[in-house]
Amino acid sequence: MRILESGPGTSDRSESSDSFVCTGTCHSLLLGDTCESLKGTEIIASLTDIRSGEILAVKDVYSESEARSSLTVMAKRLAEKFHRAFPLTESLITDISGKRIHAAFEDGHIAERWPVIIYREQVSSDTEIIADAVMGKDKAIFAKDRIADIRVGNKVIAR
Repeated sequence: MRILESGPGTSDRSESSDSFVCTGTCHSLLLGDTCESLKGTEIIASLTDIRSGEILAVKDVYSESEARSSLTVMAKRLAEKFHRAFPLTESLITDISGKRIHAAFEDGHIAERWPVIIYREQVSSDTEIIADAVMGKDKAIFAKDRIADIRVGNKVIAR
């Protein structure tokens, strides 16, 4: 599979082609492979940060079963491993001081340098994404743009 980046619009996957066009901002890449032996099948997948090239996680699953249904079970187990490694964590902004934004993440740990999205929900309207940001030390969040638009009470979610 080839990944191509193009202009604004939506992602498009051609059924006659083996390429995927990423028309938005791609942040990470999930690559996988299978390894079959006489004893079983292993699926290995890695998640890589596109900007830094850093491998964020490598996960694998193994099954000795040759049944096709075991692939579904393996895919679910692999997905669960990635969900545990990168939990969907959200919070509210509790304090803003200069470029440092603080949020109280209670339901999970977000690693330093992890990308987050700052947004606000509007009544009878679409959710407004305010800024992309990254986690800093001591649960501080650093926004790159639109800092003046960020308010206490806005929501933050891990990307």
